[in-house]
Amino acid sequence: MEPDRETDILSKKEEAHPAAGEAAEVASTISSLSATTISSRSTELEMERSSLPTTTL
Repeated sequence: MEPDRETDILSKKEEAHPAAGEAAEVASTISSLSATTISSRSTELEMERSSLPTTTL
């Protein structure tokens, strides 16, 4: 079975420079936190929107 491309690239980077693995891990963490923040903010906005008075034309 062929390893997936991203894993293969990361392992090659780690061989080339040990800090590359750590940098990739940090980037992954930042990406994950960003997604969580966006999701959280989206929920906040939805709650805010639902608390606004509705108007009918």
